[in-house]
Amino acid sequence: MQFGRLTGAGIAVLGALLLLLQFIFFMSPAHLRTRPTEEHRDLSGQERAVVRMHRVPMLPGILGAVLVIGGLAVFFLAGMEDEPPSEKAVK
Repeated sequence: MQFGRLTGAGIAVLGALLLLLQFIFFMSPAHLRTRPTEEHRDLSGQERAVVRMHRVPMLPGILGAVLVIGGLAVFFLAGMEDEPPSEKAVK
């Protein structure tokens, strides 16, 4: 029982860290998200703004949300495996 709860808590914490990483990527200034090679291209101001807006990686947020949900499911369902059936429970 303890191993399942510990594993679920660890997975949920890892997912929370990935969500925090996604938040940091999202809140960072635009000049830190662009690659240096894009700065030297001859793009108009409007195209350059569009390129900067789409440089936020979405993978950490998606993976983090999946890990948080999965970790919480493992955490809460791990206790049910070791419990006796309700008809054999001590009253």
